[in-house]
This record gives sequence, C-alpha cells and structure tokens, in this order.
Amino acid sequence: MKKIVTLFVFIIGIAQLQSQTINPNWFFELGHKTRTVSVSNSQNFQKPEEGVDKVWDFSKAIPIGTNENIVYVEPQTVTSTDSFPFASIVAESINDDSKFRFYQEEEDHLLLLGSVRNTNTGTPFLIKYTDPIHELECPLPFGSNFEDSYSYRTYLGSEFVNEHFGLRQTSFVGIGKVITPNGVFDNCFMLKVEDENDVSEPFVSYLFFKDNLSNLIASYTEQGMTAEGMIQKRITYQISEINITSTDNIFELAADLVVLNGEFLKLTTPENFKGQLDIYSLDGKLLLSERLQIVQGVNLVPIQINTKCFCVIVLTDINSNRFKSVKMNLN
Repeated sequence: MKKIVTLFVFIIGIAQLQSQTINPNWFFELGHKTRTVSVSNSQNFQKPEEGVDKVWDFSKAIPIGTNENIVYVEPQTVTSTDSFPFASIVAESINDDSKFRFYQEEEDHLLLLGSVRNTNTGTPFLIKYTDPIHELECPLPFGSNFEDSYSYRTYLGSEFVNEHFGLRQTSFVGIGKVITPNGVFDNCFMLKVEDENDVSEPFVSYLFFKDNLSNLIASYTEQGMTAEGMIQKRITYQISEINITSTDNIFELAADLVVLNGEFLKLTTPENFKGQLDIYSLDGKLLLSERLQIVQGVNLVPIQINTKCFCVIVLTDINSNRFKSVKMNLN
C-alpha cells in the first residue's frame, strides 16, 4: 500500500508540474475584456518576492480616478489594420484616447506587431515593429525564461519619425495568491519582464495573471528615479473579474498509451492535437521530453531511452489543461 500511495503522490506531483506551465491557451481570445486602474500610493509597496506559494498583497492600494478598458477584437473591425496585415487579434482601448495594439498569434508565439494611437490633431501616431516583440513563447514552465531583441519604427501619419531598438527578457518567476482591493485571487502566475532600449530608462515589471493573458490581475513596475532619488514605482490592478476561469481542475485527455517492445509508444486518440510527451523515472528524473503533433487514430512514437525501467508517462494537450498520466514498464 505504501508503494501505491507513493506512486499516486508522484503522479499528482507530475500533474502539478504540468499545470505550472504557460501554454498557448493563455493567448488572447476575441471578446475578452480587461479593466485596470492605476494606483496613487505605488511608492509604499515593495518589489514582489519571487517563488512558489507566495502572497502578493496590494490590498492597501489607492486607485486613481482614471482607468484603462481594453477589449480584444478582430483586426478588420478597427482602423489602420492595413499597416498590420498579419495581425490576428487587436487590443482596443475604449478610453477617450483610443488606441490599438496589434498581435499575431502563432502556434507557440504571441507577437506584438505594433500599435496605433489617435492624436488631438487627427493624425495617428504609429509604432510598427520591424522585429516584433515576443510577448510570450510557449511552453513556458515555471522557472524558465526567454530573451528577445526587438526594433520598431515610429510614424506620424505616413511620415517616418525615427527607429529604436531594445532587448527584453521574460521569466516565469512566481506562483501564488494576489490580494487587491477588488478581491483575493488564488493560483496566479507572476511573470518578470526586464527591458532595455535606446529611447527610455530600463524597466522591470512584475505581471500577475490568472488563467490567461487577458486576466492581468495586477502589475508592479520599477523605472527610473523620483525627484527624491528613490526608485519610481507604478502599480495597476484589475477592477472587474470579466474573464476569470478556473484551471484548478485538470481534466483527463482521451488517449490510450501502450508501450511496444520498449521501443515505441502507441498513442490512440479520437482527435487531433498538439501534445507534449514527458517520461519520468519513479524517482522524478526526466528521461524524455518531446513535442508531438498527434493525429486522430493510432500514432507510433519512437522511445529512445537507454534505461529500461518502470516510469511515468505524461501526455499533455498543450492547448488545454487536459493530460493523461500512466505508469508503465519500458522493458
């Protein structure tokens, strides 16, 4: 019985590791909305602590009267879409100073292509990335990061203004609870974004998300110095729970897994999906990690593992929170 309990705890632990990975199902979706407010007493807060099972408390934040409302829409519904022919979704600000951010959602990447902001003169101010910013690269497990260089050109109407360059690193550094004046949010992920460019002072932002990128529960940014010689801080938090859905429940993936002669894994499934295959020894060592394009029916996957032993095989649909985990003997 002790061995069975140990194995059960191990499989649950593997499932939790899988659930602590940011996948493409975090990308923006049409119709999602975000409403955030800035904070007047940001200087009173300290830099968020990185790690697991943390509590980030912004409950004493004092909101400023203005806020930002964003809705995610189809590119053809907004102006200036001709400047971004590869955009697949747009973040439209519905505040008075209407502006648009254009994104391209690829299979494993979310790219920022540029933005357009209306001006008082009626001539739009355009930012167009010649080397887009990678807002997210997937899968992004807890503790990992990616680095991205970028460049963009600015235009006032059709007139070129200047060109700028930058370097950004995004890290998945925290899992825990966020407390804001609007409520308590469990199982939030914290991303750390460090940015250096040739037009402004370097900044570091800590972004707190729940379930997807549209649910920016709170943000904490440090950039530059105040007149008193202290680090300049800026905090925002979400003031409406529009998009929150739970990922606490992990659903089973419809797939049958069978090892053939210790050399092939036979995957049988009723659907097509992009999968992540991970094989662990019973002591938790990762033996194999491979990205797969699974097709409906039977899939034969070569297993090249020198050690023949009992193991735990985890197959995850990276575009959902479904997984299948089984114990097998590779002999």
